[in-house]
Amino acid sequence: MADTELLNQIIERYRACPNYSDTGKSVEHLKVGDKDLGFKEAPFATTFSRGRGELTFECAESGQGSRVLKVGFGRVEIIDVEASRVAVMASLDDAILNLLLSSRGASALVPSLLLNIHTISPLLELTCLEQVGKETIDNGSACLVLTGVHPRQGLYRLWIDDASLLIRRLRVEADQTFYFAPNIE
Repeated sequence: MADTELLNQIIERYRACPNYSDTGKSVEHLKVGDKDLGFKEAPFATTFSRGRGELTFECAESGQGSRVLKVGFGRVEIIDVEASRVAVMASLDDAILNLLLSSRGASALVPSLLLNIHTISPLLELTCLEQVGKETIDNGSACLVLTGVHPRQGLYRLWIDDASLLIRRLRVEADQTFYFAPNIE
């Protein structure tokens, strides 16, 4: 199977999910010049349901609180649960971009695939995509390992669950890695 065909199958897998949830973490390697400052971790949890004509996406990140994206009936809202605030967004792209910027990318990666938002999903912009091997990770999950180049963010390395075709891990360059524990219905 061609590597672009595999990426298309992964994207279609997310687009077809009626319900999706995951927990994970973003790990960023902090450096200034040659000085290693260690790692910064940001755990997150997401849930997604297409429901009855309404999409819901919840992002709960350490230090960020819980935020809910609700889409339906002509409205796009981001709800800050702790502050009891509701922000009405101009578009779904704006709402996902808002989550992307506030979460260093971890929260919006999968929703951009689930919602088929081409302008936000970095996976749709990968070039030079290549399967470089197979690896067992996360409690024995067999994964396909892919690499590709993003025009603005550099080298991507993806670990794709061989059985479900869901993303288990994503590394951007050598500085940031996202870990996912996906579950679909």
